[in-house]
Amino acid sequence: MDVIPAEVMGKFVGCYRAVGALGAFVFHRYMFGHAEDSTALIYLLSTLLYGVSFFLLVWKVKEGDYEEPPPKESLAKTTKAYFSECFSSPFYLKTYSLAFCFWSAVVPLWTFLVFFGTKPGQDMGYAPTLGLSLEAFGHARGWCSLVQVPIFFLVGPLVDRFHPLRVAMVGMLLSSVTFFANFFFVHSEGTFTFWLITNFIAQAIYMGAYLAILPRLLPRSKYGQFFTANQIFGFAGVALAPVLCGRLLEFVKDYRYIYVWCGVCTLGGFVMCFFLYRHWMRLGGDHGYKPPGFEQDSTATAIKSAH
Repeated sequence: MDVIPAEVMGKFVGCYRAVGALGAFVFHRYMFGHAEDSTALIYLLSTLLYGVSFFLLVWKVKEGDYEEPPPKESLAKTTKAYFSECFSSPFYLKTYSLAFCFWSAVVPLWTFLVFFGTKPGQDMGYAPTLGLSLEAFGHARGWCSLVQVPIFFLVGPLVDRFHPLRVAMVGMLLSSVTFFANFFFVHSEGTFTFWLITNFIAQAIYMGAYLAILPRLLPRSKYGQFFTANQIFGFAGVALAPVLCGRLLEFVKDYRYIYVWCGVCTLGGFVMCFFLYRHWMRLGGDHGYKPPGFEQDSTATAIKSAH
């Protein structure tokens, strides 16, 4: 991401996300319904697709010309510098919190939504679910991914024009609102499909903006270092949220509450995005922002946004 010009980052991310959404559509529309009787084949095809895709990703990558790296420092000094630079600034902590909140919402959704949509748990005292077949659930989920494709293409230019932080705030708020709408209004296959598509549209707005945020906010000279710090927060959500959400569902005995969990997490993400936006504005915003602690970074130029 750090090699893509910032002025077109939104369009690039939109295309990147759109391709992923097409893959998700194919999987859910044509393969998910066979998960029980063709498990090994699905894993095999997924493995081959991943291997070929990764090969194509790195096949044409050419290394540029770089300056000589600085002398190696001791592990203790390097570790101290890493934690000091990456975790001492409230601005960067607010940035990382977006990954934590969003992944804390969507990973439990991917994990438990199928239980609400299909037929499990009735013999364990759980509240009634929608009772769809795996095939019907896969079709509904597939349409959600397909609808995201044009949204990603539309969001890209908006991200470049208005700044990804502004677009991400809108997407995170709409995600939270539509999660709660799913909780209250889903009672049949039709309402399930409609409100899930609405929520995935909102998620697409956020996801189309999110990857463009990091190159615009993190220090370019140490982008990889700060990106790993962001990933630590994101994968903390990936690891912790399904366990905690599972405990919640065991307590309430109702898979519908997955929507409440996701709504609360994305609402927290919206609040953090709002505070991050205010902090970014205090640091210069569209016309003068430079990463805190790296104001001398010659590549950290501000990108003017048209309003």
